Amino acid sequence: MNPVTSRTVKDTPGGGNGCFFLDSAKCVRMIFPNSRMGGADMDKNSTRLRYYSIFVSFVLTIGNTTVCAASEHPRLPSLELPSELELAEDHVFGLESEDGTFGRIADVAVDSKNNIFVLDGGFFRVVKFSDSGELLSTFGGQGEGPGDFRDPMAIAVGHDNRVYIGGTGSLVAVYDEDGTPITSFRRETDTFGAPVRSIAVDSRGYIYLSTIDVLHQKTIFKFSGDDYSLVQAFGRSFAMGQDVDTRAERVFGGGFVDVDPNGVLLYSQLSPPQVSIFGDDGELYETIPTRATQEEVPDIRVSAVGDSERVEFFVPWMSDKILCLDGGSFIVTTISPGDENSRPAYIDYYGPNGRLQKTAVRESPFRPVCIDTRRRLYVIENREEGGKEFPVVVRYTIGN
Repeated sequence: MNPVTSRTVKDTPGGGNGCFFLDSAKCVRMIFPNSRMGGADMDKNSTRLRYYSIFVSFVLTIGNTTVCAASEHPRLPSLELPSELELAEDHVFGLESEDGTFGRIADVAVDSKNNIFVLDGGFFRVVKFSDSGELLSTFGGQGEGPGDFRDPMAIAVGHDNRVYIGGTGSLVAVYDEDGTPITSFRRETDTFGAPVRSIAVDSRGYIYLSTIDVLHQKTIFKFSGDDYSLVQAFGRSFAMGQDVDTRAERVFGGGFVDVDPNGVLLYSQLSPPQVSIFGDDGELYETIPTRATQEEVPDIRVSAVGDSERVEFFVPWMSDKILCLDGGSFIVTTISPGDENSRPAYIDYYGPNGRLQKTAVRESPFRPVCIDTRRRLYVIENREEGGKEFPVVVRYTIGN
């Protein structure tokens, strides 16, 4: 491999089960029990890693737990761009917050009153805003007690306005709309302890978690909204029937879920990118090809480096969160390769027929993560203020 341009980002490690994963903000994460990353303290500013454009590899030095990445440019799929998806900026959340700027935005959710919940994985908290951008409250914290979480990755709000937060160890914390802890529940984990990457709640209160089970090769877990018991596990891992190392499967085997108003579940597979449509009984209705669906499955190479082992993971393309619109339409983002100044994100709008109709192309970081009932799109970006860049949430209205 020939490494190309890179940039350094900060991220937050945590204790755990000795597994790798890629978090929802596309930052490389690694968890080792009772260890330190390169000798650095495990706080929100300690870990530095190299993140390159999309053909990603990870390097692990056993004992010293060094993580880095390199990339090359895979071929672009031959796909004609459809008409432009119009996005008009409406509001920016975060730059002028009374509670300071965000550390690392992991996810965003909106409740039935159009209040906005920003999951800040850098400062281990949820920041709640009104529809107009007024800061309403903050809650949560780092730890293991009620109302605490570690390495949060996903947030969702149910129709009863209960807030669900998931992350490391398949644990989901439940809060009321004011941020008071209610309870927590957990998927019974396999030995690899994959995190919860995405959460969706349907109109009947059922909770869907996207988290890979390597042993049984399931990717979606449905829980009761009454007693939080497991109802069903379904969805197949990309590795099923393939000769894939389990380490690659647990890094890239998960995806993202959303539920439309009719209870139809949509799942976007992280890599290779594709969209699967399920009924609320877990039956697979249809699989829709998206950009780079036919690309290679994630690959792994292991080699010796002195007395240590070098482990590299390769993936040419990745999809991101899927967002349901009315009438069976949806939006899904695909991250494409590029140079250090331009790594395009394709924000693709699919109609009810499953065909790509419109596209917006933006330079990363540009990560759509939530859409509200008024068809407004919430995007994680970086914005400059006072000569420095800060992560923010930008709300856009979607043109017809």
